[in-house]
Order: sequence, then C-alpha cells, then structure tokens
Amino acid sequence: MNNDSNQNNNQNEGLSFTDLYGVTSTDTQPTQPVQPAPEPVPSPEPSPEVQPESSPEVKSEAEFDTTVKIEEPEKINIMDSEYIRDFVGENYDSFVNNPFNIGAFFLGNLYFFYRKMFAYGLIIFIIQAAIGMVTKIIGLGLLINVACAFVANKMYLNFAAKKVKSLSVLYSGMDLKQKCAEKGGTSIGLIFAGMAAEFLCSLLIAIVSLFIFGAALFGSILNPNNWDVTINDSSTTDTGGNNAYDGSYEYDLDFRLADEYIYSKPSGLLGDDYPKEGVTDSGQFTFTYGSETNRKCTFEMGRVKNKTNAKIFAESYANMMNGIVGTKTINGIKWYTITSSPTDAIYFTDKDNQVYAFHYIAYEDNKECSKYRDQVLNSIKEK
Repeated sequence: MNNDSNQNNNQNEGLSFTDLYGVTSTDTQPTQPVQPAPEPVPSPEPSPEVQPESSPEVKSEAEFDTTVKIEEPEKINIMDSEYIRDFVGENYDSFVNNPFNIGAFFLGNLYFFYRKMFAYGLIIFIIQAAIGMVTKIIGLGLLINVACAFVANKMYLNFAAKKVKSLSVLYSGMDLKQKCAEKGGTSIGLIFAGMAAEFLCSLLIAIVSLFIFGAALFGSILNPNNWDVTINDSSTTDTGGNNAYDGSYEYDLDFRLADEYIYSKPSGLLGDDYPKEGVTDSGQFTFTYGSETNRKCTFEMGRVKNKTNAKIFAESYANMMNGIVGTKTINGIKWYTITSSPTDAIYFTDKDNQVYAFHYIAYEDNKECSKYRDQVLNSIKEK
C-alpha cells in the first residue's frame, strides 16, 4: 500500500500544471517549501517639522461671566404677608377695606399715639397749634379730626410696612413674627406720653410767644427796625433846657433839607419827588403809602427846631413816651431810635449842632410799610 503511494508520488514528479496566470510549465525540481516573503523594512519616517507653539484659544468677552452673584435674603411681599398682619393685629381687614377710621375721628392726633406712631401724632398737634395761632378757624379741631380719620388707615399701613421691612433684615421665621407682634399693635401708655409731650410743646410755644410779644412791646432786638438796643448811659438829660421834649416838636421850615441830605421817594409812595436843584422842599419831606383818604403809613423827615443834641433829645423824648433808646447806623449816619409800639418809631440824628428826625407811623401792621420804611431810610445820605 505504501509502495503504491510512493509510486504515485514519483509519477507525479515532472508533471506539467497550469499556473494561476494560465502558463503551463513542467516542474522538474523537487518541491521546495514556500518561504514567507520577508516583511519590508519600513523606511524611517521623516521627522515632522517643528510647528510653532499655537497660541491658547482666547474666549470672547461674552463667554466670561463676570457678574458677582450675591445671595439676597428672601424678599417678603410686605402688604400681603402674614408679618404685617401680626404687626397690625386683629383689625387688619378693617384697615385694608375701610377708608374711614372711627378711632382717629374721635381721638384726632391722639389716635396716632395709640397706634405707636408717636412722631406722626406730635407733628399733627404742632400743625394744628400753628394754624390756630395764625388764623381763627371755627371748628378747626373737628376739621383736623375728619382729616385724620380719612388718612389714618393708609398712613398706618405704610408705617407698618416700613417697620416690618426693617425688622425682616434682622429676623426671619417665627422670630420675625414675634417681633412684628411686639413692635406693632396698640399702646394706652403712649396716649398719656403723647399728652405730656403736647403739654411741653404748648408750654414752649407760650414762652416763645410771650418773649416775642414782650420784645415787640418794649423795643428789644426783635422790633421791626432791628436796632441795637442800648441802656441809657450816665449822660445828663436836659429836661428843662434846649433839648428837652415837652410833648411836641416842630420842623424848621426856613431851609432846604436837600441841601443837607440826599433822599429819594420809592416807587409806590405818594408825595413830592426828590427836589430839584433850587426848588424848595420846606425843610422836610413827607411820603405816604395808600390813598389820601386811606393812609396805610407815612414817612417824614425834617430838621427839629431849636434842638442841638440828638442823643439827649432822644433820651428826653423816650422818658416822656415810656420808650427805649436804641441805636442804628445806616449809610454812616448814626440814628438814635425810639419806639413805643411796633408801628410807631422815631429816628434822631444830628449834624452841625442841628437835630434831624425821621418819623415812621404805620396805621396798621403791614409788610409793605416795613418794606417802604427800609427803602426810604436806605436812601438818606449826608451831603
């Protein structure tokens, strides 16, 4: 069997065969084991070129979030929160729904003390007192109470909202509820404290009023002419001589006042205009505010007849009129001033042993009179 196989193998030697490309050939050589083709030796890869280091990618400004985020405390809707209800108390719905507050109507500004709005109550009292001093309105107290009744609810809700908001910065949760209840609500004690504060304010107003009244009455620094009050010095008052005041004085009409002093008439007053050169002025001028039949005030100046010393004459005049002598300097002229009331004042000065008087009389307390008085005085200058 083996021999046959060997023979067959020998017979197959030298046989022709067709290769894969269709070429017939005769294999006369013994079959050689097929050697695997050697793998090609890879040629060394060229070294990569050194690339320049690329710049880092720059993000656009929009890609950066530069906003510093701060955590905010929880915001409270004050007007709808439970905290304001705790502050107001059980009458919260009444404050929100009713435009008229009965308590404020009957108590007036005291109601604001009751609701712990102390400053509000005191301000309303001061306003009421000021209005009462300026004008006499019948039923002023009732009008104030009606006004309080219509604004009290809105004012109190705004007051409560501000208080709750300030408390919410310091407290939260149950602590905030407790603080709102403590700071809000009502207080009977504050009503009495408010009444005590009103009494002190009334006392202060009374003291100030008495001071102003006394100052105006006795010619202090608060008088309308704002002169510097001086105490009569030790100068001898000539009560029986040339400069004594005997209840009246006359102007010397035998010269021109315009030769001694410059003066002018403000627009709005009646009287002769500033005298022209050579035109007589009868030694004096007289200006009037108002009509001839309804004079508001008059201003006149002239040389006092037979008087030589303004200071002594002013002191004598003041003794007779129970007035006070003061001094005031205008345009370099020293005037000795005397007032017996806020609407009646006389100014005396002297020049070359002659006394000159400026007399201001207001028939009613009028701001226009005070304005014109100052304008006339400021126009008087020595030649």
